[in-house]
Amino acid sequence: MIIGLPLALTNTAFGVDESHPEWVPDPTRYMPFSMGWRWPAAFSIVAGAGLGAVGGILAFATGAWDVTSPRFHFSGWACTEGSNSPQETVYPTAAFDVGCDISTDRTNWVPFDFSGSASFNMPAQSQGTWATANITLPKNSIFYLRPKLLIAEGQSYIGNYRIQKHRNEKMWGAADWTALQALMDADAANTAALDQFYNTVGNASNSQLLLYGPDLMVGLGWDGSPVPLVLSDSLVERQEIAASADTRRNLGLWRRWLDEPDPKQGRLVGLFMGVPGTKAQNELTGSGSTIATRRWAIIDEVKTLNGGKNCWTGIAAAESGTNDNNTTLSTWQNAIYNLTLTRFLGRYPGTKMLAVPMPGRTSVGTSLNFQTVAGQTIGAPWSTNLDTINAALRTGGGGRYSDYIDAYAFTMDPANHGKFKGAESFPIGNVSGATSSSTAAKATQPILAGARVNFETVPGTTYTTQIVLTCTPDGSGLYDLVLQGSMTLPDGAAIFGRATEDGTHLALYGIMDALARWPQSQKSKLYPVV
Repeated sequence: MIIGLPLALTNTAFGVDESHPEWVPDPTRYMPFSMGWRWPAAFSIVAGAGLGAVGGILAFATGAWDVTSPRFHFSGWACTEGSNSPQETVYPTAAFDVGCDISTDRTNWVPFDFSGSASFNMPAQSQGTWATANITLPKNSIFYLRPKLLIAEGQSYIGNYRIQKHRNEKMWGAADWTALQALMDADAANTAALDQFYNTVGNASNSQLLLYGPDLMVGLGWDGSPVPLVLSDSLVERQEIAASADTRRNLGLWRRWLDEPDPKQGRLVGLFMGVPGTKAQNELTGSGSTIATRRWAIIDEVKTLNGGKNCWTGIAAAESGTNDNNTTLSTWQNAIYNLTLTRFLGRYPGTKMLAVPMPGRTSVGTSLNFQTVAGQTIGAPWSTNLDTINAALRTGGGGRYSDYIDAYAFTMDPANHGKFKGAESFPIGNVSGATSSSTAAKATQPILAGARVNFETVPGTTYTTQIVLTCTPDGSGLYDLVLQGSMTLPDGAAIFGRATEDGTHLALYGIMDALARWPQSQKSKLYPVV
């Protein structure tokens, strides 16, 4: 038992033990040590003229143990996002060179070692390679990576990361690595051609561009705490984009919940396998043009490195399934069961499976922007099949699951079945002074940076939505806002935090509300550790 943690306190409301079993450290087992990393996914990017060398700086956080001998995986492919997700079939059009260095202070940099070289030539469509770094990363700390690639101009490359400007992450482009290194050493401003559509998701022509870097990160020194594997989709991966990340690079609900340094359950690291758009029916299956097993081969490489022990601890949370929705109940249900109980358990027999009852989906009229609960409509199959599927998941799926984590219960409005809380539940002051500028708005109360909010531009009838990129006190008791886009705001317009982005995904105020309703005591469901 970790010193200072109580042996047992029972949360009667949720029927779980708030203490945790003894953690048995295994400092020789390679385990994930950060949750800010991401699988390559989405789209490829054409290297423009004078921009064949692309790099940046990213800030990650370690978990609750000191990390030695870190290893970093680099991939030559990316996952799709959308109907075929997570098929790993987005490819660069040519080989490219990769390199990276690492720092604990953003000043002194240690180069990665690619099997004796400072760089690696990544063949297009290659499974990838590993790099190591001669560095110790302190627990509960921030560390920095400066990944870089070099590809011929006009060729397409892939990426993982949207930089988070409020955390001083950056993205640069140059003609070659010498010029790129000069930008890195100067900690220069972002390269303008690569710095467009900030905090926007779409394709390569209308969204924030992706920076290539390592994906899976593992290291030695593990303290024995649970490392659950999460079969995830956009409800983990796409609730936020960049501007709302917390100080430790966490986006979305699940990472924030695991990363919370609870005095009884501790700070945990999870292994997230999915990407936005993941369908259970596409996961862990296929080959060639439908392959979705490359990520699993990577974590199995770590299993080999560990002498047969996985880089996760025997608990899998089956969060994916919402994108398999179908008006035929059995089709939707079997997509979930076939992934979790046939393909996954076929590969990893004996794993304790946690079911995850899914949140619903709603829609609204365009002028309402999810301002009220009453304005939301529940359509099929969410109105017809979701309750049946979730009821089965809560009762073990006919003996298929050991327990469950009820994402529906802490995501949806408990007072309005099947609906999200309306923005009306999160009033946050008023606009002070009329404006039509994205950089001149002022508010009477602080707003969470990166949050989507509603402005009541016509009292009682019209709610215009916008993302607040930054919010800073102006010294007079008001707050300066920088909005993602320009809009006309009348003086005194009421401001409300949005609970849902689109009737599917939570927005930041909804995430923080759900986080407050999801007991840390439920981390006790992530045992036993094996």
